[in-house]
Amino acid sequence: MALYASWWIDWRVAAIIAVVAIAAGYRHYLETPERLYLRCTYERERPVWESSIDARTWQTKTCRLIRLGPLLSAIDLSGRRVWLWPDSSGVDSLRHLRETLAEQVERADFSS
Repeated sequence: MALYASWWIDWRVAAIIAVVAIAAGYRHYLETPERLYLRCTYERERPVWESSIDARTWQTKTCRLIRLGPLLSAIDLSGRRVWLWPDSSGVDSLRHLRETLAEQVERADFSS
């Protein structure tokens, strides 16, 4: 870019612009959210939540509903707040997750 810009701006200015653009692109890349897989199984009628980054190795987590809404929901996954947007997953899987979390809250309320 710096070589082609020499006829209309100084090459140093073009180099600075290129470095800033590359840095901004790299920062955007670092800020992209990581994909997280979440599944729920039941042991003795109690939900067991597991998460994975690659859907191969699963780690047991605690999962608690923080906010349940039609467009934006939030869960606490072992102390880490995860926001679920409508495009976070498929419609069916998000609906199933909301139903499972709501059922978990209802069970906790009845057992108290």
